[in-house]
Amino acid sequence: MEHIPVLKDHIVELFSPVDGTFIDATVGAGGHALAIAKALQNSKPQTPRPPSTWHVGQVNSKQNQSLKLNISNLNLASNLGFRTSSLQLIGLDRDSAALALANENLKTKMSKLGMDYNTIVTLVRGNFRDIKSILGELKIEKVNGILADLGMSSMQLDDPTRGFSFRHEAPLDMRMSTNSKIQDTNIKQIQNSKLKIKNSDLTAELIIKTWDEHKIADILWQYGEERFSRKIARAIKEHRRDISSTTDLAKLCEKCVPPRFRKHGVHPATKTFQALRITVNDEVDALKDFLRDAPDLLAPGGRLAVISFHSLEDRLVKQQFNELASNGGYEKITKKPIIATDDAIALNPRSRSAKLRCIKRV
Repeated sequence: MEHIPVLKDHIVELFSPVDGTFIDATVGAGGHALAIAKALQNSKPQTPRPPSTWHVGQVNSKQNQSLKLNISNLNLASNLGFRTSSLQLIGLDRDSAALALANENLKTKMSKLGMDYNTIVTLVRGNFRDIKSILGELKIEKVNGILADLGMSSMQLDDPTRGFSFRHEAPLDMRMSTNSKIQDTNIKQIQNSKLKIKNSDLTAELIIKTWDEHKIADILWQYGEERFSRKIARAIKEHRRDISSTTDLAKLCEKCVPPRFRKHGVHPATKTFQALRITVNDEVDALKDFLRDAPDLLAPGGRLAVISFHSLEDRLVKQQFNELASNGGYEKITKKPIIATDDAIALNPRSRSAKLRCIKRV
C-alpha cells in the first residue's frame, strides 16, 4: 500500500511562506518532505548558487575537527552567511528501513521534477527527541521550519515482521528502531555515541510475558485510554503463556471488550496495541523532549507543526504551544487543531484521528 501523507495540503499551506532550512523530524517515506519541496520549488524562482558556496566536506580542517558527520551533500550556505532562496531539507528518522525508503522515493521523484536531490536533501538516522543535539552535530543553529508526524507509516504497519498491526500474524516486537544496515551514503549515521540509535531490548512480547498485571493495566489506561484496561491486563496475566503473536493478543482483546462498547470500524485491540507501542518506544517522553527543544531552534518567522493521533499527544502539544504563546515570542498559527475532511478520511482512513497544530516564532 502506498503511503499517503496525512493532511498534506494543510502542511504545504502552513509551510509555504517558509524558505531556508526545513526539518522533517519524522521523515518516514518522505511524503511530507516531497510535498513541501515541490511547493517551495514551484513558488519561487531559483537563484544560482554563488561559486563560493561551502559544503561541509569543504570546510577547513580546524572547523571540521568537531564535526563528527561525514556529510558532503548538505549545503550550509544560509548558515554560513550566503544568501540563497534554495530549500535545504533535512530528514530525521530512527527507523533505518524508513530512511532507505525515503531516500529512494525522494531521489526518484525529485529527479523527475528537475530538482537536485543531492544539493537539497540530507537524511540522518536519529530520534526526533535529540533534534537539538543532532542539529548541533550538523553545525546548524536555527532553522525555518520543523514538522513532526507522530503517526505510524503504512510501511511500518504493513510489514508483518515489525509486529505493529493485528492484521498480520507477527512477533510481538513493536520497536520503531531497526538495526538494518544502511548502504546508501546519502543517509548519515550520527557518530556521537550519545545520539546513536540503539535497538531497544524492550519489546511488546517482553511486556506481555514479564510485566505484572497492574503495570500492564496502567499503561493500557494511560497510553491507550482503554476502558477495559484491567480486564485485558488480567487476561494477559492468566494467558500470557499462550500469547506469542499479534493475532493471539488481538483475539484476547476481542474477548475482553463487550460488543456494545466496540466502535464501528475500530478493532477492540486498537488501544492495547497503541499503548504497547508507545511504551516500547518511549514515545511520550520523546515527544516531551522534542517539544522542549524544537521551538528554540526556530529562526524568527520559523514554524513548528506537529501532527498527533491520540488525545495524550495532542494534549502535550496544545499545552506546550499555549505556554509558548502566552510567554511571548511565539504565535499560534492554528487557534484550533486542523482535522481531516470526510473526503480526506475516505482517501486515507489513517487521517481519521489526526490533529495538526502549528506555532510560529515572532
